[in-house]
Amino acid sequence: MPLLLKNKKNSTKFQILVEVASGQPNIRQKDIAKKLDITPQAISEYIKEMVKEETIFSPQKGRYYITKEGIEYITRNVNELKNYATFIMGDVLRIIDVSTAIADGEIKKGDLVGLYLKKGILYAHSGAKSSKGAIGESVSDASDGEDVGVKDIKGFIEMEEREVKVIKIPNIKDGGSRRVNYPKVKKILMGVDFTSVLGLEAYAVLKKLNLKIDSFFGAVEAARDAAKHGMSSAILCPDDEVEWVINGLKRTRSRYTLESVIDE
Repeated sequence: MPLLLKNKKNSTKFQILVEVASGQPNIRQKDIAKKLDITPQAISEYIKEMVKEETIFSPQKGRYYITKEGIEYITRNVNELKNYATFIMGDVLRIIDVSTAIADGEIKKGDLVGLYLKKGILYAHSGAKSSKGAIGESVSDASDGEDVGVKDIKGFIEMEEREVKVIKIPNIKDGGSRRVNYPKVKKILMGVDFTSVLGLEAYAVLKKLNLKIDSFFGAVEAARDAAKHGMSSAILCPDDEVEWVINGLKRTRSRYTLESVIDE
């Protein structure tokens, strides 16, 4: 959940900034108070604090401007809210009707099933009266490992976003796969659920280690989506592509760590 939704004070500041941005410089405090349904005195205290924080600039009484820092605050939180809304629309609301899961064991039509995520895949198992997560009703028979439709879903499917490990290797001009610390690569990738590679240098590294490559095309998007669905993920890439990879992760507020496996 975005931090903005966890903290009423920050949420109010966000709304005040939006009002100032849309009505500057002559926006009145009492008009903001009316729109946000809080007292003018509270708005006055908020604005005093925000002037000190330099998200609002007030050269004289009754004139307010949003600052560069204020714009960055709005942009950062709008991006988080947008990602959260995308998650809700794509991964929460879509299961209200009929959702597809993989049967964990034999399931009969009409069974009460429990739903859970494992490595980004939604599973359903029969006999879920004591399930702590989401439950629903199967709409067809299904054998173990088959796809099965589930309706009347109640509850929430836990989905914890994981971080993406960005692993830096030398580009071909600096030795490529020949200058990689292979024991360190294996250690970092131990327990990683989903591995993407960007560039043929990275492809060669995993082939030498005889490790599975989950994505070669669309490496950043694939690793990011895997992390958002609860899978630990990694991107192996040449050092001259690291900035591009990290910028791609930052745009969607994805958490990441950076590791170097360049053998000095």
